[in-house]
Amino acid sequence: MNAERLLFAFTDIDDYFIEAAKKSPQNRSKKRAAVWASLAACIAVIVVGFFVYNNQPDKELPMLSVADFDSSGMGMEAYWAYSIDELINKNPWTPDSTPQTLPVYKNELYSSMSTGNFESTDRKELEKLLLDAAKKLGMDTGKLSPLYDSRTNTLYVEDENYHAEITPGLNINVTAKNKSALPEGYTLGYYESYDEYHKSAEYLIDKFSDFLEMDKPVININGGDYDIYGRRSLHLEIYDGEGNAKEQIKAYNFESVRFYTDDDGLLHISKSCRDSTYSSLGSYPIISADKALDMLLDGNYVTSVFQEIKGKEKVKKVELVYHTSLLSEAFMPYYKFYVEIEHTGDIEKDFPGIKIYGAYYVPAVESRYIKNLPQRNGHIN
Repeated sequence: MNAERLLFAFTDIDDYFIEAAKKSPQNRSKKRAAVWASLAACIAVIVVGFFVYNNQPDKELPMLSVADFDSSGMGMEAYWAYSIDELINKNPWTPDSTPQTLPVYKNELYSSMSTGNFESTDRKELEKLLLDAAKKLGMDTGKLSPLYDSRTNTLYVEDENYHAEITPGLNINVTAKNKSALPEGYTLGYYESYDEYHKSAEYLIDKFSDFLEMDKPVININGGDYDIYGRRSLHLEIYDGEGNAKEQIKAYNFESVRFYTDDDGLLHISKSCRDSTYSSLGSYPIISADKALDMLLDGNYVTSVFQEIKGKEKVKKVELVYHTSLLSEAFMPYYKFYVEIEHTGDIEKDFPGIKIYGAYYVPAVESRYIKNLPQRNGHIN
């Protein structure tokens, strides 16, 4: 709703109200109440109309292609856990906070990544991003000159404390050269407890506040599944919880900073600087989680799991996520369903009571904007 419409709404007042203002004093208070009640109702309609207008999808939106989540030999996406409650994360999305619309982003690197002929961002831009990140780590950038590593196709700088590099996909990867980055008493060991992770996360948020650049850091301890040796693992990411639901969803999916340690206990940090590698295709209407569940049971999903869903009772959890693979033409939101699937091999024998949850994805964008809606076999035909 533009300013002209708002002005019209406030100035197009019926003559009745003007005449009412001229009546005798004994009637003026009642008339005045009626005037204000009518104006309040008018304003309420304007506010609601303004909200609805600003939450409508763009009028002309391009059709979207659903990505095939086939893992291409990397194995199916499935999680071992004794209960679905063990699979944890701090996804800001909830069914009650689902926005009416969400942006879909064009992957500007899709063509070069899919053909293998990667054309990176201008080198000066890469150097600027790298040096900016290095400065926020406390490195003396006045003495540093980015170098090129042909083996990894990255630019890097290093000093006595850190090795920092930027990839062609605009990820900043940092490796600490000594254990003082995460001193004794803190740990991010692969199989450490939730409490140990949380303690370390609070320390890292304070130590790397300049590098994080977040107004409201959210500790996202995620994972919780078991490996083939029966060990439960966790991961740590930090994202900015500032802003509305859409802003938090974007931060969670695109702007998280990951912290982890290697076998030697050295700290590693990974941060995306990929804002310039994608652009909005528009705001698309989003279906509800209940509608997505119906589509899941109708076979409108993509997955790397080879088993079909055996019934609604096998669906144990759902969350809304973006698929952000650089091999995708567009970054679009999906509902990710965790579905209990049948055991294979000797899993049940080796780990009595353990369950397997496969990941199945349903496009969260309304189907009328999807040109290749997936069917029963879970893959794109």
